[in-house]
Amino acid sequence: MTLTVVDQLSALRSYLFAEIDRWNGEHPHPLRSHHERGSITVAQVYEAATGAPTFTITIVCTLAGPGQLVFHGHDLATVAEHARLALEHRVAAELQRRDEKAHDDAFERRFGIAV
Repeated sequence: MTLTVVDQLSALRSYLFAEIDRWNGEHPHPLRSHHERGSITVAQVYEAATGAPTFTITIVCTLAGPGQLVFHGHDLATVAEHARLALEHRVAAELQRRDEKAHDDAFERRFGIAV
């Protein structure tokens, strides 16, 4: 059974914002400017020659890395599924990088750096 466009977009949206909520819950900060945020933008563009629509999904979230992620194609459900799978991978990689950085920072605070 293939999922519909609404299902795929809903899965993408719920995954991203669940990860953001989880991160903000585990790392509370009194300043709102330090909370993790994200956005998903879906756009539809028509090609002049064929009239066929091309869909674009843009994701901006530092939890998925420093730059924005852009996915495009002719089938919105496929684009949304690809975006969700790529986003899951990027978020996992960024969380691992943040864990390693926190570990390295804790080590440096405890033992200092020899120059």
